[in-house]
Amino acid sequence: MRRGVTLLEVMVAAGLGLLVLGLTFGYIVPSFKAANRFRVRSELHQSAQVVLAKISQAASTTSPGGFSWSKTAPVAVAFNPMGTLQPANGILTWEPHYDLFWWDSKKQTVHQKRWPPGKPAITDEEESPIRAKRLSPDRLLAVTEAEEPKLTLAFGVTEFALSHPGTDEALIQPVTIRIKLRESGREDRLEAEEVEQQMTFHLVNQQ
Repeated sequence: MRRGVTLLEVMVAAGLGLLVLGLTFGYIVPSFKAANRFRVRSELHQSAQVVLAKISQAASTTSPGGFSWSKTAPVAVAFNPMGTLQPANGILTWEPHYDLFWWDSKKQTVHQKRWPPGKPAITDEEESPIRAKRLSPDRLLAVTEAEEPKLTLAFGVTEFALSHPGTDEALIQPVTIRIKLRESGREDRLEAEEVEQQMTFHLVNQQ
């Protein structure tokens, strides 16, 4: 004769099931959150490293005389690369373009582009091949505000700062770039992931 399941047995089974589910979710949810935080931080670190690596690569192509910077909006750096060494007279030439990196604080993005081509029109002095050349902060502003295509290197950039022992007019090496990125799309900003990285470099090529 088959015996039916009592109400007590059903309640005990249901209670055990809820306990198991609670323990399971109590383990899974924190693990999922931790894995997501690790993923987000890894992506932020990678974005910061991309920006700093590209700036470091550009810095290796020029001398202090070919390095331009602005510590105010937009925070920007520009590099006038070396050209070739003329075999006939041993004179070093310089390229008629600049590699720029700058921070759009409103959109929290860091951009890169090579200028020229594009507006404003380059001057004869700026494209001269006989020496390394700098752009003034006003000139940097004009170039970075132009609407020509640019490459966005990073999003969620809350800080992009440049420092060196010199003044706004006189460069003293080394140069330090600091970048801070924050997770975007989070309503609870207190729990948003944030990373900060910095890089120090020297401009070692001759004038």
